[in-house]
Amino acid sequence: MTDKNMTDSETRNPDELRYRKLGEILISLNRLKREELEEALYSSRQMHQRIGEYLLGKNIISEDDLLRALSIQLEVEYRDELIIGSELDISTEILKPFVKKYNLVVVGERENEIEVAVNDPFMFDVFNNLKVATGKNVIPVLAKKLDIMRLADIITGESNITADSDEGLTFSDSLKLLDEEGGSEDNPLNLANEAPVIKLVNLMITEALKERASDIHIEPSEDGMSVRYRIDGVLYNVLSPPKRYQQAIVSRIKIMANLNIAENRLPQDGRIRIKYGGNDVDIRVSIVPSVVGERVVLRLLVKDEKKFNIEKLGMSDEVLKNFRDLLRIPHGIIIVSGPTGSGKTTTLYAAIKEINTPERNIITIEDPVEYRIRGISQIQVNPKINLTFANGLRSILRQDPEVIMVGEIRDRETAEIAVQAAMTGHLVLSTVHTNDAASGIVRLLDMGIEPYLIASTVNAFLSQRLVRVLCSWCREEIEVDRDLLLAEGIDPGILGDTMYRAVGCPKCQNTGYRGRVGIFEMIKIDDDVRKMIVSRKDASYIRDACVKKGMKTMFDDGLEKVRKGITTIDEVLRVIKE
Repeated sequence: MTDKNMTDSETRNPDELRYRKLGEILISLNRLKREELEEALYSSRQMHQRIGEYLLGKNIISEDDLLRALSIQLEVEYRDELIIGSELDISTEILKPFVKKYNLVVVGERENEIEVAVNDPFMFDVFNNLKVATGKNVIPVLAKKLDIMRLADIITGESNITADSDEGLTFSDSLKLLDEEGGSEDNPLNLANEAPVIKLVNLMITEALKERASDIHIEPSEDGMSVRYRIDGVLYNVLSPPKRYQQAIVSRIKIMANLNIAENRLPQDGRIRIKYGGNDVDIRVSIVPSVVGERVVLRLLVKDEKKFNIEKLGMSDEVLKNFRDLLRIPHGIIIVSGPTGSGKTTTLYAAIKEINTPERNIITIEDPVEYRIRGISQIQVNPKINLTFANGLRSILRQDPEVIMVGEIRDRETAEIAVQAAMTGHLVLSTVHTNDAASGIVRLLDMGIEPYLIASTVNAFLSQRLVRVLCSWCREEIEVDRDLLLAEGIDPGILGDTMYRAVGCPKCQNTGYRGRVGIFEMIKIDDDVRKMIVSRKDASYIRDACVKKGMKTMFDDGLEKVRKGITTIDEVLRVIKE
């Protein structure tokens, strides 16, 4: 299928298009291994699925990988950024029945043909029906499902976040509208229910989701307020609404989160659930009072299980192999450590998805349950009714589980029950807040767990951080600054002759980075480490001993990613030293 009119024979005979095998294309693109393809071909036949659907469903490839391969196979254009052409004159009423039912959108129109963005290029009957309805030949283009859904909302006039959202509205437009229509309103509650404030708050959320932000910070000051997005772990200022709208904006968020509008002296926590672009988004709301007004933080959790892929975490081949081997052991404890925001929960979810099979009973207890995973029983901690980690863990053990995930080991009681579970044949996954893997051992000792119990039940300590990934569109090659590396105690020979630096472009919001990846270090509990634990050696002693035996530290892992052009030396130093 080329950039020409699609004939009836093409729409009715899809087999004629498949002149290349999709799996071979994916292998040639280095997105698939030969052994993975052979296994997938057998399994997909058993499940009566297309090979692409099977690979995508099992998270072996990404949606982007599949669409690029289909683009090559079918000679159909793939657009990784989807916009509607300004020349589009076709009637919205004609398109509506097709848009929602088949998840397609018309993105271009010429005299005798229309361009239709689709995620599934094999809807030949639909293309024929659309041709009859519009009187024009159909030229399909491939696009991501989420991008199509966003444009579908525009065409149908339905916004999944709220009916009051206006597509194309900017922050400056929204503030201007607020001044024109709401500037004289004295009652913050009344103003919070007016269209200008509703649009502004909706815009804050939709823009944050569009920019891949994980958090929105709304912070008051003496003479104003600021809105900041946390993108790839770093906060950026995006908006400064006038001080007079502070109460109305906070009140609007309280209304959405079903919180007490009148209470502004005590902290409040709530939750907002919305649909955006076809995805469920869970927004955790935290409001705390300050001397200049209430401060709000919105945590944006997009429910997308595909992100929990153990191979996409950034582990080196050695650490990934060791981690997978540990997950195959039916008993013991695996502990992931790191500060808040270092990706520990994502690692645990990826581990659970890796071993989640119908034969296993997997139960988690978390605070909070950030993402829901199909096939897993997840329990939310609730201290108000005495459902703590320890109490919940006791009850879980009576549910006959094979695998237990404990969100965090915070106290001796929880640690003791986790140890008992491991000793009685359960695999326990959990986290602690420590700076490195060796400190995780000392943390359990400080809680009062006997050294011999730690030595006999814990299989490994994995520590991690998240570093920002250089934007592949704008990164710039530079010569290695040997003096800078030597000043930081780094051997310049490790990195070779060239590195990359962040530049900034529209693709990465001019930050120079797009996305994050983990850097890791792992201590497997072998006989030597057990002796050190029983002897109550300190963290630095254990760490140095493991390094001498060949353990790569997080810093080493970070330098390896710098050498490969994944991140920068400045980013690694920022994360390791913070």
